[in-house]
This record gives sequence, C-alpha cells and structure tokens, in this order.
Amino acid sequence: MSKVSVSAMASLTIALQTVHTVYRDRVLTVGMVHLVNVTGVAATVQLHYVPLAGAAAAANAALYDYTIPANDFIEFGEGQLLASGCAVQATCSADNAVNLILCGFEE
Repeated sequence: MSKVSVSAMASLTIALQTVHTVYRDRVLTVGMVHLVNVTGVAATVQLHYVPLAGAAAAANAALYDYTIPANDFIEFGEGQLLASGCAVQATCSADNAVNLILCGFEE
C-alpha cells in the first residue's frame, strides 16, 4: 500500500471538533501537530486521539487543558502512530483563538 500525505487545518472552537479521521485499513504516522494561539490572551486547548467507536476523554488526550500563552505556539507529536478509524479531535477555550495544523502520512 502506498503512502498518502495528510494535512489538516482547523480554527478551534469551544465545541469539540474532528480535525481528521484515519482512513480504513490505514495507519497515520504523525509528522507534526502545531497549535498556535492567534490572540493577545492565553487560550486553553484539549487534543484527543479518539479510537474507533470511542469518545474524547482524559484517557486519550494528547493535551488536556493545556494553556498556550498569547501569541505563542506548541509543536509536538512526531512519530505518533494512530490506528485505522482513530479521530483527531480538539477544542479550545475561546472560538477561533487557536489554529491547529496536523501533518503526516497514512499507509
């Protein structure tokens, strides 16, 4: 099976949203997760790797109530493997305060 590049972006809101779902019969290798606070005040984020038929919870959080200072960012996740059907879901304490960029490849 060939590699397929994955790139997803979302402007996070207070409502939990799915940024990407790993395609059936594939595994996602995360190249990078980049979260940038585009406001002048701190924002708190949650980012979850939710297994198929699961729900976002503290147990599957990559970041849980993590505060990103004003006009700052965090980058992490290189090499993380996500199984088929796994969803990357995220939320933020203020609508459109944080942009999320996910890059990687599926095979």
